Amino acid sequence: MSFPLLKLTNAGRQLIIKAHTGDCSIVFTRLGIGNGDPPNDLNSITTLMNTIKTVSINTITQGEGSVTLSCTLDNANLQAGFWWKEIGVYATDPDIGEVLYAYAHSGEFADFIPAFTTQNYFRTTINLTVVVGDATNVSAVIGEYVGYATTEEFDDHKNDNTNPHRVTAEQVGLGNVPNVATNDQQPTYSAANSVAEINSGENLSVVFGKIKTAIAALIAHFNATNPHFVTKAQVGLGNVPNVKTNDQTPTYTEAINLANLTSGEKMNVAFGKLKKGLSSLISHLSDTNNPHGVTKSHVGLGNVPNVTTNEQTPTFTEADTLANITSGETLTIILGKVKKALGAMIDHITEKNGTFTLASGLTAHYARANIRQIGHVVYVEIYVTLSTTETTNSLNLGTVTGVDVPSVTRFFNCIVSGNLGICAVLSSNNTMQLAVANAESGAQTISSAQLEFSYYVD
Repeated sequence: MSFPLLKLTNAGRQLIIKAHTGDCSIVFTRLGIGNGDPPNDLNSITTLMNTIKTVSINTITQGEGSVTLSCTLDNANLQAGFWWKEIGVYATDPDIGEVLYAYAHSGEFADFIPAFTTQNYFRTTINLTVVVGDATNVSAVIGEYVGYATTEEFDDHKNDNTNPHRVTAEQVGLGNVPNVATNDQQPTYSAANSVAEINSGENLSVVFGKIKTAIAALIAHFNATNPHFVTKAQVGLGNVPNVKTNDQTPTYTEAINLANLTSGEKMNVAFGKLKKGLSSLISHLSDTNNPHGVTKSHVGLGNVPNVTTNEQTPTFTEADTLANITSGETLTIILGKVKKALGAMIDHITEKNGTFTLASGLTAHYARANIRQIGHVVYVEIYVTLSTTETTNSLNLGTVTGVDVPSVTRFFNCIVSGNLGICAVLSSNNTMQLAVANAESGAQTISSAQLEFSYYVD
């Protein structure tokens, strides 16, 4: 409950004046509870803005210039919840009847009073201090909650587990029952003379005596060895020898032929078949002479010759052109390509020596030739000093053999009789003709030639 101090209305002030003069007494009649908005003029208000519930006064206590009214507010018969915003105190004016004596509004601090349900019961005590001035004759109309216990008092009584009404064991029909817990009770009894059934209605001492005798007999029975003298024949094992499984010694004779086991056959027959099977299996496992007659075709090698790796003789034909091998080709094609590639490699790295032959009709005072071919490159060095002097435009110097020659005519610089000249290389039938000439036009004197050049043969 969040309310400011109660404020007197005009009617409340008039009633206090009348009480001071001795014209009347102040009699408080009830409280009003509401959810209305604040009034525009609190002094002139005569009733709550919107009354929801009327509350009776339980007690009134006189103070110094004031009284304290105690009331009980609950949500009994409340159909819908509401925000508790208004509270008013009513009193009786002997001239005009019941008036609104004092009033307060909670503003924004209203409490919510829920609707009544069996699971949601609300009840609270309201203590209000109301100004009465110097009036001494003040009373209140006491309502229906007079003498009723408060919620706190009722809860205290309900939760009192110390027997607040002083009920005795005799009053609840247990005067002869000892005040001990069930597990602490100590019945007295003597063991029965013989095993016997318990009966409904017997004294507990007799029942426990029979139980003691029965338990003793049961313990003795449990501790006995085969107390019912059961035989192996009685449990269907009359023909079973009294030995452990691993100690049993079945007798049997090895079967003549291999045969599978059959459900339901006798143990000696089964062991005879097992002995024959094991003997045959041992013999078979030790046979390393291909007992199943497996052929190379059976294992997917029917086309493989029965020779070691180094003794295999694949057949192939050299490829026409150089080409790389391809995954998935047959070994014949691969080896053909490899042969072609190896031949080309050998030709590439093998050095050839060529031979220079002076042209017919020429004689040399000095001649030296160094002609080599390494792979596809041919190196030519020829030095010739003729015994005679030739006057001509072009002189056929000689031929070169033993090396690869170019397929077209080529020209190289050279020195002819001490001057810059030209060497023409002419090829025919893998023979290279060397013709030299001075750089100047017209017939020139040719007495020597110095040739140094190289070329690449495809």
